[in-house]
Amino acid sequence: MCDDAVDPVRPPSAGVRSRASGGAPLALPALGCGLAAANIYYSQPLVEPIRASLDLPAESAGLIAMAPQIGYALGLVLLLPLCDLVENRRLAGALFCACALSAAMATLGGAGLFLGAALGLGLASVVVQVLLLIAVSTSSEGRRGQVVGTLTSALLVGVMLSRAFAGAVAEALGWRAVFLLAAAAMLALALLMVRTLPIRRPGAGDDYLSTVGAMGRLLVADPVLRRRSLHHASAFAAFSLFWTIVPLHLTDRFHMSQIGVAAFSLTGTASVVAAFLSGRVPDRDLRGPITAGALAAVVAALLFAGAPVPAFADSVAALTCSSLVLCIGLTIHAVLAQRDVLSSREDAHGRVNGAFMAAYFTGGALGSALGAWLYATGGWHFAALVGGLIPMPAFLHAAWRARSH
Repeated sequence: MCDDAVDPVRPPSAGVRSRASGGAPLALPALGCGLAAANIYYSQPLVEPIRASLDLPAESAGLIAMAPQIGYALGLVLLLPLCDLVENRRLAGALFCACALSAAMATLGGAGLFLGAALGLGLASVVVQVLLLIAVSTSSEGRRGQVVGTLTSALLVGVMLSRAFAGAVAEALGWRAVFLLAAAAMLALALLMVRTLPIRRPGAGDDYLSTVGAMGRLLVADPVLRRRSLHHASAFAAFSLFWTIVPLHLTDRFHMSQIGVAAFSLTGTASVVAAFLSGRVPDRDLRGPITAGALAAVVAALLFAGAPVPAFADSVAALTCSSLVLCIGLTIHAVLAQRDVLSSREDAHGRVNGAFMAAYFTGGALGSALGAWLYATGGWHFAALVGGLIPMPAFLHAAWRARSH
């Protein structure tokens, strides 16, 4: 979402023109959200084959998963304000083309070119938020909850299936084929979106620099945004750390193929159900305890996965349980956190959402880089245990708030 010049909860203003004021079909925007979000995560299960192919040292392998997440965080800050300056359908088409170009370039050279292209791929994948804004602002008021729920679920499905897709394709055709297929999909979506998306022309609003600056000022000034952003950034750092190192552990410890890692990645799809249910928690008094419980699940999943004990805790079954608990906990926290953030500033939905998401993905990028370094220097148990400690302060603070309120 973008600036509050077009509030996604209010009816479209006079500055927003759509070919379908009653609401456009959601199938194509949902497909676009899922495939664009997947761009950010294709590299996570492929860290080791990409590292080996590009001759990166093991301690730097985390940059492979980190680059697209850093790019996405930058895109939220630097590109999303363009929603209030240019017609959004053309912007979406241009961003899909940029995704296609970046994905293709990732296959062409050495480590430097790959990391630069991965950064660009994440940057352009901010088109997810552009599609969400177009769909919400061109839908009738009574349909907007359905629109947000549908596109958020599509995004989650894309994220969860991206790892399985990447692992399966890499096993059969090599890791470069993953990015070439992604490039083809992005180019096809660019052509489809430019022809079929509703037109959305932004109304008069602030200039580009004012919009970018407002995100930082809101993050400092709004206590709800600041607290929720810091909490979720730490939780997502632990999540990204886990998903960066678990493919390495599965191949090193259990000698899994990329197909096996791909199948393991499917455990996270249960979080789509968690997103659906947590979005329907009606009572604000319940959100505090549920938030603390979600963060507790993230902490417990990593600590259990890293526990240096024999038998069950050091098995694929245990890792599967940890993965499931981690994905559900993070998803519940994400839904409740974003709901509180948007409710805290009815006058600035786009800006607070941009600041929240930028903090969110910055945490994820740092977790990816840290995870690969910890794994290379201390091994699986050390890396997972440190990952479990990252969101511990957030959990303790959320638990204290739930108890005192």
